[in-house]
Amino acid sequence: MEEQEIKQSRLMRNLSRISKLRKICKEEKPDVLVSFMEEPNFRSILATRGLPIKTLVSVRNDPNKEYAGRLGAFVGKVLLPMADGCVFQTKEAQEWFPKKLQKKSRIIYNAVKEEFITLSASLIVVKS
Repeated sequence: MEEQEIKQSRLMRNLSRISKLRKICKEEKPDVLVSFMEEPNFRSILATRGLPIKTLVSVRNDPNKEYAGRLGAFVGKVLLPMADGCVFQTKEAQEWFPKKLQKKSRIIYNAVKEEFITLSASLIVVKS
């Protein structure tokens, strides 16, 4: 991160990143822009507005925490539905968002091998 960017307010920093991302999108002309996490998600949506680029956002965390507060709720309930599509990990996370976004989303569960969730008694340590 550039020293000048560190000194900027959060709003100005995000506006600067949106502008830079939009410039890159115009130069590179990707078919789809994929983003993860709250701030990159909304920056991607805003950066591609009016461009012929599809935006796919991904919600990988509990939206009650990641999109908490007034600003988070605005991003989750107003900006994210502007995306062309969304990927969720759980049905519960998907249901937190407006129907408009749910209709153009899919759930992709994390694949976990059974051996990773099987615990052995020798692995359990109790400290008193």
